[in-house]
Amino acid sequence: MFPTYEENMQNKTGHEYSVHTFNELEVTGYLDVIRPPTVLDKIQTLPPRRATPIFRFYDTQNYLFPPLRIVEDLVTHGKVRDISVFNEEVESGNMIKLKEPIPAIYQGMLWVDQNLSVHYGQQEQEERMLRYVAVEKLKQGYDALKKGDLEKVISCARWAFSANPQSLKSVALLTAGYIIQGSEVRLNDLKRITKVNPDQFALDDEVNILVKQYWHPKKFM
Repeated sequence: MFPTYEENMQNKTGHEYSVHTFNELEVTGYLDVIRPPTVLDKIQTLPPRRATPIFRFYDTQNYLFPPLRIVEDLVTHGKVRDISVFNEEVESGNMIKLKEPIPAIYQGMLWVDQNLSVHYGQQEQEERMLRYVAVEKLKQGYDALKKGDLEKVISCARWAFSANPQSLKSVALLTAGYIIQGSEVRLNDLKRITKVNPDQFALDDEVNILVKQYWHPKKFM
């Protein structure tokens, strides 16, 4: 049974369980911290990241921290905290504060692109945009492979894989890039985190073709 209105108002002062509608909330930040690539990575393009939003109440100006549970158009189980806790999390680097708050929406999705620009909208629409850009990045990655630009190959493949982990082609291109690079650690990491379960023979064939194309580009012209 959901809390009463009076219980809900008490919960906004710090209780661990409460029920709220998206009309009560705005997005003021996100949980995932996305840092620029390190010198070791030598990657110029950051992959997109889906991030967990941090909500703020319009009325009390308190904040609603994850973990959250979305039940239809209701938000439950969030941790209600005041502005001092939010500021501490921002200063410590655990949360990123948006320049301007965004009205919260039902079935919303927040993601951050390679320029650290924040995108927030209906999940279906944002996922469609990510898949579209993933295809464009794959095209750039294939072109870079023909030109022998391994750094760009891996950069584009990482972007495409992060945008659409279900894509066999993005997994194949990133796998080929790491094989050519000789990066066994990253190759093993990719095998652990990949969400796609393709036909292994199809994946191996795709990877072999891409690796051969890098080393012997004239044969594929």
